[in-house]
Amino acid sequence: MEVGTSNGVLTDERGAYAINVPEAAQLEFSYVGYKSKTLPVPKRGILDVALDEIVALGDEVVVVGFGTQRKASVVGAISTVTPQQLQLTPNRSLSNNLAGMVPGIIAVQRSGDPWSNNSDFWIRGVSTFGGNSRPLVLIDGVERSLNDIDPEEIESFSVLKDAAASAVYGVRGANGVIMINTKRGKIGPPKISFRYEGSQTKPVKIPEYVGAVKYIELMNDIFRDAGRDPMISEEILQKYKDQSDPDLYPDVNWWKVLSKDHASNQRANLNLTGGNAFLRYALELGYFTEDGIIKRDTKQEWNSSIKVNRYNVRS
Repeated sequence: MEVGTSNGVLTDERGAYAINVPEAAQLEFSYVGYKSKTLPVPKRGILDVALDEIVALGDEVVVVGFGTQRKASVVGAISTVTPQQLQLTPNRSLSNNLAGMVPGIIAVQRSGDPWSNNSDFWIRGVSTFGGNSRPLVLIDGVERSLNDIDPEEIESFSVLKDAAASAVYGVRGANGVIMINTKRGKIGPPKISFRYEGSQTKPVKIPEYVGAVKYIELMNDIFRDAGRDPMISEEILQKYKDQSDPDLYPDVNWWKVLSKDHASNQRANLNLTGGNAFLRYALELGYFTEDGIIKRDTKQEWNSSIKVNRYNVRS
């Protein structure tokens, strides 16, 4: 930019530029995240400049309330998480990725169903009891579910953990606030990126199947120790042992019959960003699919297994 005027240009992707200025003019070079420089135009007409990156942590900006603030001046308890950290685990729900990533967060996953395996989570415990004890989740300033967003869409992720940080939200921020800003277009040539990942999940520990015969013998011993008659007679126990009538006296490991050794999921993301001084654009396309661990009944024409497909589009 020519100092004192509105005469300015943008460099190309290699940093090359051309600008028409009068003699003895001064040019100011600036870029987000770098220190600006002002230099006089030389007579030979070529001016090469290298900007220094801003590395002072005190000038780092964090999202607070309805705006931003220098990190050094923040007095409340605020934690920030990089989007890359939220991509480390192969989960559909972001709430499942918070435990272990943010200090002070407790998360409990109550189901393995791909449709409803979202975690209940609390920030520094429960501050209010009754109707709504969950943290407030704001995505681009709008209250939304944390589990409907893809990690690839996130630009910044902040957690306001105490009263000083979340005071602007009043009683709605009593249990903490999670603030998410999504990606925006940046000045420059079009950039396309594609990311694909596949993973397998399985139970950490499965109880060993004891079998019908062993179970009956154990229960009979317990009944005898209590001074009672055996739960199952020896005659019926023998039928379980020899499996002469497996329909009436079955011995089936239903876990092996109904479940697979592991479940699998795949995630794919396509991003397109770019823009100039007049228009910036960003397009995010996401797809996630996950199979449950329950086997499909091949005797049925319809798919009886549990499966979820999610599509994300943001522009």
